[in-house]
Amino acid sequence: NKENNAKKEANIIWKEKIQKETDDQLSMSDYLEQLAILRAKKNVQKLRELHTCCHQDDVDQFLDLEIPIEFSCEGASKSVEIAGTFNNWTPEPLSFNEDEGDWFTTISLLPGVYHYKYVVDGEWMHNPNKECEEDEKGNINNVMRIEDKFSRKLREIEEEREYLKSYLEQPWSVEFMNLSYCKIK
Repeated sequence: NKENNAKKEANIIWKEKIQKETDDQLSMSDYLEQLAILRAKKNVQKLRELHTCCHQDDVDQFLDLEIPIEFSCEGASKSVEIAGTFNNWTPEPLSFNEDEGDWFTTISLLPGVYHYKYVVDGEWMHNPNKECEEDEKGNINNVMRIEDKFSRKLREIEEEREYLKSYLEQPWSVEFMNLSYCKIK
């Protein structure tokens, strides 16, 4: 009985926490959905901290911690290197693909936000066709945003939820179809 009371009290605390974040009164289904999201976030955090449930590689694979990202560049005649926050701005060479005529490399990165630039034939440059940001020194760098599987799924669920909410706010209507029936002889 004490365990049930503790669970009820914990659920009330969770509900209050969720309501503070959204500044709304939640329906029971919204509350349960938010509760599941918070519990999933908490469980992922525990797994990251503990890493004791299995081998480190298994945890990393389960959490999708390192994600292979392919970088490519076109138009260089001699060499292309890439440097960024993921390698302490130390240029690393890209390989030339003769079939495609471009330069490429694959780098495994943890989820996060990374800034980078290409060094094309000795000149530092960003790709204007990709997302860019200006740093505090006025340099323009490309930006790579990498989400882990859980964050991506949570974002997709939230986007779908917001999309479906728009339908809930619309009044119901009945659509009539002009159907021609065959007359029975």
